[in-house]
Amino acid sequence: MTELDKSLAALSLSPKILALDVECAATGPGHNDRAPCRIAVVNDELETIFDVVVKVEPECFSPMTAITGLTRDEIARGVSR
Repeated sequence: MTELDKSLAALSLSPKILALDVECAATGPGHNDRAPCRIAVVNDELETIFDVVVKVEPECFSPMTAITGLTRDEIARGVSR
């Protein structure tokens, strides 16, 4: 079972109150040129029950590190679609 499978299984055992956070990296120079680069879920006790870095495809124009907390290399090593 992969780490992603374990995290998804944990979601089914979680309480009914969850918070979803999606960080986006820039895929181009335009305002709407964005793609998800990190997806996280926390429960009502603020425990992280799912956290995955997503590889931005086809290319990461800017990781927007000050906002996402991720570097270009971390995003490049993320989970692919």
